Amino acid sequence: MSSTTSDEIARTRAMLRHPVPEIRIEHVGRGRFQVVAALGDRNVASTTGRLADRKERIRVAKEIAEEAPSVDREQLLGQLLEAGTAPLADVAEADEASAGIGPPPIDEDDPSTDEELEAARAALRSPGLIDRIEADLGDAGIAGESELKLSVYLVATSRILRKPLHAIVQGESSSGKSYVVERVAELMPREHVIDATHVSPRALYRMGGLLGHRFLVMGERSRQDGAEAEDATKALRELRSRGRLTASTVTEGKLDRLVAEGPVASVETTTNPDVFAEDANRCLLLNADESADQTARVLDLQAMELETGRVETDPALRRRHVAMQRVLADLEEPPAIRVPFARRLRESIPSGRCDVRRTFSMLGALVRASAALHRLQRDTDAEGRIVAELEDYALAKRVAGPVIDAAIGGSVTKSVAEFFTKLRRHYSVGMAFTTPEVAGKTETRAQRVNEMMRPLRDAGMVEVVEESRGPRPAEWKLVRSDLPAAGSVLPDAEALR
Repeated sequence: MSSTTSDEIARTRAMLRHPVPEIRIEHVGRGRFQVVAALGDRNVASTTGRLADRKERIRVAKEIAEEAPSVDREQLLGQLLEAGTAPLADVAEADEASAGIGPPPIDEDDPSTDEELEAARAALRSPGLIDRIEADLGDAGIAGESELKLSVYLVATSRILRKPLHAIVQGESSSGKSYVVERVAELMPREHVIDATHVSPRALYRMGGLLGHRFLVMGERSRQDGAEAEDATKALRELRSRGRLTASTVTEGKLDRLVAEGPVASVETTTNPDVFAEDANRCLLLNADESADQTARVLDLQAMELETGRVETDPALRRRHVAMQRVLADLEEPPAIRVPFARRLRESIPSGRCDVRRTFSMLGALVRASAALHRLQRDTDAEGRIVAELEDYALAKRVAGPVIDAAIGGSVTKSVAEFFTKLRRHYSVGMAFTTPEVAGKTETRAQRVNEMMRPLRDAGMVEVVEESRGPRPAEWKLVRSDLPAAGSVLPDAEALR
């Protein structure tokens, strides 16, 4: 008896009625591709899009599949991804911004009008610029998270610099960290953003000239550790450090050299509070707010959206920020920025730990990012360099001060500190416990408890009594009752005058 199912028969009949067309993808300039579904000499469906952008790939696949129902949409998405990340000489030539010459070409499907650009210049000159941006981010659907959303906005803006910022946002699953990143990315021009949530690190080598001065949104970080983490993030680490990627491959006995030019600003998210050290040293480690107060703010916003029926960012708000970011990026080359108070700031930073070197560099990059955001308000020196002001340092300290203090002073992050407070409610110094016991008493996932124990151990707050053996969990004990006294290592802006 035949084992052919009714579904298979239906698919076969559909294919007979609608033969599967050939997919042809051709680069037509400025990073845009024409995608055609053809049956012989007849085009069944045709559209164009920027295939380096995930949303564009989804749109293109949907349009083609609607006109040609027999096309396998998932297979088409794979073809679009491969085409969008392939190294193309004409893409590299069209995107000269990858070498620091001019901004990325404007998205032809989403241009800013002259009126929008003029209003953007006025907004960028406004003394209340940061307050306006913070309010807009709230209106875009980000409840609370004042420091996090402004930090990600600065990271995205830093893409126009010679040495952009990079960030890893840490937080529990469902803490909203990815949502914050997505909402900020929506306010950037499409031609400036590469949604790489489904692009493997190896694919970065094949992006040619598509990377230069873009905002790279990497999505959720792999939970691999040790050597596996080192290999999985090698490409991204090289791109962050050097601003470009190079690789050599051998194809059919011929040596090919792949070059992907940056620099890029980048952000990724993770549930792991203990990030691979080589990656952590190159990034700002930001934290989502996991407090009960923040949960209340999120629930209030969700209730409001249910009542009003709002499901997406106001298009006018998005267009305002897109125009602002295009104005900021409208430069022949990345802006040079001078920080006149840098030496005074350095004198206030303790130099006992080696990793302070990178942390101080990140602090400086935040100051430069703020100066770039305010470049229509800042003076320039005799050599044409933008001169950062103490207000830029004050913003950097406000949005990332606790993170930088943790890195410089060796303290723990906010999320780890909040977990330690929960732990202290149930255990006193010297008391032993296992992670399953803590998970039950603190209503925290066992995996999350395990993740939190390592940074607490490194900070000298807990220690292992007995290592885990097979199914038997490790036994721990508290060795300190209180976290180190809170206090910023960073000076106030007024102290640097």
